[in-house]
Amino acid sequence: MLKCIVIAAIVAVSSLSVMSSLSYASTDRYPADFSEMDTNKDGILTWDEFHAYYPELSKDAYDGADTQNDGRVTPEEWKAFVNKPR
Repeated sequence: MLKCIVIAAIVAVSSLSVMSSLSYASTDRYPADFSEMDTNKDGILTWDEFHAYYPELSKDAYDGADTQNDGRVTPEEWKAFVNKPR
């Protein structure tokens, strides 16, 4: 029984670290992490939230992160965008 509890705890901690890396992705080029930009904390990055952090960038940059073309950037889309080779 104790072995099952330990394994469950390890899996839970591993899951949290994966979720954390999705939510807080940032790079030198895009230093703001997702959670900073997502000001209303709904798990979605809007154009207005993005533009507030990067006013010098055009909507084309935001659209580049919005791979589902739904007008919303998820933490997964943001992570893929900031880690995409340029």
